[in-house]
Amino acid sequence: MQRSHSTLVILILGACLGGCAGRPGQTQAGFLSSYDGLKRISDAEYARADRDALSLLTGIYLEEACLLVDKTPDGTQIPERDAALIKDHIRISLAKSLGTEYVVADAPGPNIGRLRVAVTEVKKPATLLNLHPVSKMTGAGLGGATIESEILDSEGRQIAALVEPRKGDQFELDTLSDYDDAMDAIEAWAASLRKRLDAARGLSAPSKGIARD
Repeated sequence: MQRSHSTLVILILGACLGGCAGRPGQTQAGFLSSYDGLKRISDAEYARADRDALSLLTGIYLEEACLLVDKTPDGTQIPERDAALIKDHIRISLAKSLGTEYVVADAPGPNIGRLRVAVTEVKKPATLLNLHPVSKMTGAGLGGATIESEILDSEGRQIAALVEPRKGDQFELDTLSDYDDAMDAIEAWAASLRKRLDAARGLSAPSKGIARD
């Protein structure tokens, strides 16, 4: 019986890896003020950054995050409570990721970058795959989120943009909810954004990532 269960997991895992091997190209949800100049970084990840303009910033104003989807790809309606938690988690993750190196402004103004963020896709984990630690550790069946973000200068010009799909944490074996992987993806995205900002401004990357409360 145990052997049959393992065989089933392997078969499902192989099917998933085969079906997910080819990732789509850039998606445009229409949230960014412009998609011009975005360069492919890896898989479905695209970004651009104006180093000179970013170096002039003295602070960043975080606009309220948007959730542009109300259903997961399998058609599941995202409960309002979970939608609110996802949006709030973006703010919390950004605050932790930006840390003391970046001033989070209370309002837009001169030399203050407006950071706009939208979640354009939320994926639930594949429950059957995640029941088995081996398949979980490979990353198969993980949920996640796709996020579009941009920084506008005080005149409304886009000086940085990022379109990035992220999966959950395959090393986290305890999944708290259907949207736990999306929360993990948001944390990874926030850390990635910080590293990109640091690199664009010639700063050293933070020594540690962010952790969820």
